Amino acid sequence: MHHDFLFRLHAAFAQNVATLDHDGVSDLESMSNLNRNARCFLAIEVEGSGSRKHTLGGAVNAAALGRIGISVACSNGELKKLLRMRRYLRFLQAAGKNTFDTMNLLVVTREQFARVLQVDLVGV
Repeated sequence: MHHDFLFRLHAAFAQNVATLDHDGVSDLESMSNLNRNARCFLAIEVEGSGSRKHTLGGAVNAAALGRIGISVACSNGELKKLLRMRRYLRFLQAAGKNTFDTMNLLVVTREQFARVLQVDLVGV
């Protein structure tokens, strides 16, 4: 049952990356097999308007604790911030620097997440 849910989240994430970041996206199977010692199946962080440090901490927590981590951006600015952080961490990894692997992190907007959940967030 969860495959369709994750597939739609992954598609929204891939769209965000293609539109705003132009970075690569791993396939869903690879993402879900990265964190084999997860505390929970899904770890969801909602990012509103925190500092870069707070946003980075939330993204790392979601990726570290969940088999699949999900960062939900409440604004276009937060979405861009999350995608830039993801790109920077991937750059550090490619350069052989000490970093954290966020390959299992999906970054979506609040509206995308609501559509996948089929929930009306009008007025929220």
